[in-house]
Amino acid sequence: MSRQTTEYLKSQHADVSSSLLTARNLALATGTVAIILCYGFNTNATELRLFDWKCFGLGVIAVGWGISERRRRKLESHLNELNDTIVVDPVTGLANRNFLKQELRRHLSQFQRQDSPFSIMLFDINDFRQINMQFGHEAGDSVLRSVTSVVKASVRDMDSLIRYGSDSFIAVLPGTKLTEAEHIANRVSGAISEMAVPYQDRWIRVTANAGVATAVPLDVEESILRRAEQSLAAAQRNDSDLRSEHDGEIQCMGIDEYREATIAG
Repeated sequence: MSRQTTEYLKSQHADVSSSLLTARNLALATGTVAIILCYGFNTNATELRLFDWKCFGLGVIAVGWGISERRRRKLESHLNELNDTIVVDPVTGLANRNFLKQELRRHLSQFQRQDSPFSIMLFDINDFRQINMQFGHEAGDSVLRSVTSVVKASVRDMDSLIRYGSDSFIAVLPGTKLTEAEHIANRVSGAISEMAVPYQDRWIRVTANAGVATAVPLDVEESILRRAEQSLAAAQRNDSDLRSEHDGEIQCMGIDEYREATIAG
């Protein structure tokens, strides 16, 4: 996730935590005062005015306690949502799908209010299932971490990178129109295809396809995600003919072979 978004979430979390503490203290205080008033009632009191004031005070306190309790519950719910949002993927250290919903909602709101353009890039690691089957899940995790590192170096600090699925990722690209998003997608795909992931005594070569979508009027989260998925599917179809003869085969080489290929290349 971007540095600006991280700071925004931290600020939101701190504000809600502080408000929740205040609400809890207010609810406790009003509840305590209500109890004191209840025990302080004197049914034999001769002064009707004093009794009336106690009734009135108790009613005000009860209403205040009810309002404080409702606010406390609402703030606790908001805090739980923020906690879910900040959860990160343990393998890659990237934000999760809950954060993606929050991020898309925020950028769509800005786009609709201020016409601030933004795009998303969805990319998928090719043959990731075969990598897990051929080399094991530990190798698959190494590939995921390496891909994350390469993509982070290929996007901007202001962009948010999110793990979308087991082998798919989404980058939210603020201030980016379609042509610029396509350029970033090409750069990311090229960077991934040039990398080799070291695992034990082998180097695993991976490739990826990417699709992009740019926000348009009346967009919602589902619609912009759907267009990105359609764009990715088109890229995968265009790439399938080139890769068909290698289906089911993961490119890997020994360390010496990789060094020779790197020097020769």
